[in-house]
Amino acid sequence: KKSNCKEARTMAGTFQAKYSIDCLRISPDEDYVLCTQSKLNGATWGGRIDVLNVSESMKRTSASEMSSGVTSADWMDNSMFVAGTDDGIVQIYRFDPDALKLKLTTALNQHDRIVSSVAAKKEHVLSASHDGLIHLWSISSTLPSSVKATFRGHHDAVHDVRWFEKDENQFVSVGNEGLAFTWDTRSGSKSSCIRFDSDGILCVDVSQQNLVAVGMESGAIEVRDRRFLSSTKQVLYRD
Repeated sequence: KKSNCKEARTMAGTFQAKYSIDCLRISPDEDYVLCTQSKLNGATWGGRIDVLNVSESMKRTSASEMSSGVTSADWMDNSMFVAGTDDGIVQIYRFDPDALKLKLTTALNQHDRIVSSVAAKKEHVLSASHDGLIHLWSISSTLPSSVKATFRGHHDAVHDVRWFEKDENQFVSVGNEGLAFTWDTRSGSKSSCIRFDSDGILCVDVSQQNLVAVGMESGAIEVRDRRFLSSTKQVLYRD
């Protein structure tokens, strides 16, 4: 009897990083995994970026040793990615699977403290920092990269930032003060504010529609629907 099921390709492999892993991102074509790392050596941070080949049992394809910790990263496309460092720099890299070393094309220095999160969408990159600011960068192959807008609203460290998938003009940010803001890049202003039960929100993710999920230092995870903030609240997990 002929089966309608397609044969599944099983991929297995492990990779031992040199430092603590801060961020993992799978490339859009699902061929590679971007791995950023950082480690405190005495009074200074060190870091590293590795690109791993999924189909070759997570074999390292390219790498770059850093003089600072690499806190976050995101793919811009299958050949370029953005990374944030703990010395406040946003870096743009070009990835060539045939080259052992990653090529740093642009270093953007507009943050005074740690870049805690970066998020890319087309030629736009968001960077969030412990300085309380969120920058929107315009990244172009023909023009110099520049800050297109700066978003102010958090009065403490901004820990994470994410684009809404179905709206290229809106994103969400979370901060140490227990707030999540949604922003509209066209107006440069907050479109809504979500207050959570405790301070210390460390990470956020959003659905393709309207759900906002946050993870907190306390161990709690909360999910809200931004359309009905007063009526929808779920504590899905608390350690």
